[in-house]
Amino acid sequence: MNVAVILAAGAGSRFSGDSHKLNSLIGGRRVIDHAVDAVLAAVDSGATIDAIVVVTGAQDLSFTHTRVQTITNPNWRDGQATSLQVGISRAAELSADAVVVGLGDQP
Repeated sequence: MNVAVILAAGAGSRFSGDSHKLNSLIGGRRVIDHAVDAVLAAVDSGATIDAIVVVTGAQDLSFTHTRVQTITNPNWRDGQATSLQVGISRAAELSADAVVVGLGDQP
């Protein structure tokens, strides 16, 4: 099993928009949706990704695609490495053979 982990737990404190940066719209879609859609497009192009795990924290994010699951990092304030650990742990629970990691704010 191959798992894509998207790190999306931070507070977005350097962003100066009206909402959290991951919920901000680009072309009518949330920033985080662009990142998830990039993974889904890779799957459509032949990439073997069996699950998509989005690590959340500061924001409660939800998704409608059945391949996307969220997991909360209760220690997100302690830095991105803690979110990476949560994502890798979830991938291990899914018996992942390989993990690809991306950032939710870099679609």
